[in-house]
Amino acid sequence: MAELKITDAISAYSKTNQLSDKKYSNSESDFTSLVENAITGTIEKVKEAEVASQKSVTGEVSIQELAVSVANAETSLNTLVTIRDRIVTALQDIMRMPI
Repeated sequence: MAELKITDAISAYSKTNQLSDKKYSNSESDFTSLVENAITGTIEKVKEAEVASQKSVTGEVSIQELAVSVANAETSLNTLVTIRDRIVTALQDIMRMPI
């Protein structure tokens, strides 16, 4: 049977930590980019609704187009608020977990 050395064990443990760190860092960046994209998309839709609102005052945009633009912005904002609420709830559940 091969003799195990402490340095081999340390080396193997170190490699395992490096692999798991890479795995989690990718997950974090994926989640971060998902949230960033949701926020950016919502901001863009709200800005589009504001522009449509300004143009409707001058008659450049019909009432129907304004209603669709505002409804899209409202839906995006509601979705973003729901995502935020679920994240907060999940974090609260994690904080309540016994160690």
